[in-house]
Amino acid sequence: MVVIKLSVRAELQNIDSLSLPEGHTFCISVKESSGAETRANPQDGFEVTTTSGQKFSDVDLSDKEWTEFDEKLGESVEIMDLQWRLDAHK
Repeated sequence: MVVIKLSVRAELQNIDSLSLPEGHTFCISVKESSGAETRANPQDGFEVTTTSGQKFSDVDLSDKEWTEFDEKLGESVEIMDLQWRLDAHK
């Protein structure tokens, strides 16, 4: 069995958490020859909680950035410079 860990790195503005709901799935391409290579581009289904507690669901990060207005906070919330990394562990 291979365990694949998804690491996400991004600049967050007025965001408390970024997560995938439990049970969320996305396609991963695995190519193994001389070494393991994994590729994925999780794009949608993310959940965002802002610093005011407002929640956004099914957030699409296909553009590797996201902006919305938090009415409770009265300010914009942003995800910028999004980067993915997958690590395969045997």
